[in-house]
Amino acid sequence: MKYAHLFFCLCLLCSWPVKAEAGDALSRPPETDAPSAPDRRQTRASLPAVARCGETVRLEAAQPPLPGGTAFAGVQVSWTQRPEGREPDILPGYPASDIRFHLPGHYACTVAVGYITKGACAGAVWHERGLHRLEIDILPAPAAGDDAFRQDGPCGE
Repeated sequence: MKYAHLFFCLCLLCSWPVKAEAGDALSRPPETDAPSAPDRRQTRASLPAVARCGETVRLEAAQPPLPGGTAFAGVQVSWTQRPEGREPDILPGYPASDIRFHLPGHYACTVAVGYITKGACAGAVWHERGLHRLEIDILPAPAAGDDAFRQDGPCGE
């Protein structure tokens, strides 16, 4: 009960009326959002078919223009198949994300392409526009004679 007043204040702040001037985003009618059923033909995501262990691989994504207001494009990657052990490192970004694989093998992932908008009370809302299944084969690192890689781990790391 001691935090009830804090909860009440937060709810009050989130519902506080804001005066909008002509031309402000608040005075315009809301823009139409992406269709409720994502149409994957509107978006694109791609990975190379083959790469070497330890290399940085680029995941490319594209989508139609974002709706008006404050929206940030992004991708979400979830692995559906991968070798047991360390998960690949992902440096997220849009239109490109960098992925570094640590183990050789076959990888499959689901890539959701969409955007993030501001929700109520400073929350964030993910709007999915397309879902893609991608696959990539990661080959072992080059032979020990190649100075470009150290051969300490499975991928020369």
